[in-house]
Amino acid sequence: MIDVTHITANPIVWASQSIRPVIPQVSIAITSSLLAVFGGAINGWFKLAIKSYHFIVRVFAFVMLVAFGYGALNLALAHLLSQMLITTDDLWLSPIILVVFTGIGLLAEEQRQI
Repeated sequence: MIDVTHITANPIVWASQSIRPVIPQVSIAITSSLLAVFGGAINGWFKLAIKSYHFIVRVFAFVMLVAFGYGALNLALAHLLSQMLITTDDLWLSPIILVVFTGIGLLAEEQRQI
């Protein structure tokens, strides 16, 4: 049962305490969103870097980038972000997460991805 007096006393702290158990999943969501927003730029740079190679090499390199590069980057960044968010005070945790997701949304809008 939810303690209503606790929620009304400090809803920010209550929201942060509710988020704490799922910080690893929130971190993966943040890093995945960032990779989705910047993936086109990364792919464009990668395309320029490997355009002089043979078709088979380019396909293999792209598969490696997508399958392992993005996956490893996502997990590594999510782990670091999770460790930082775990140490964040309850008064700041939920506002930080809200600002980060809003910022990612604004970046996506700026890049015409929404």
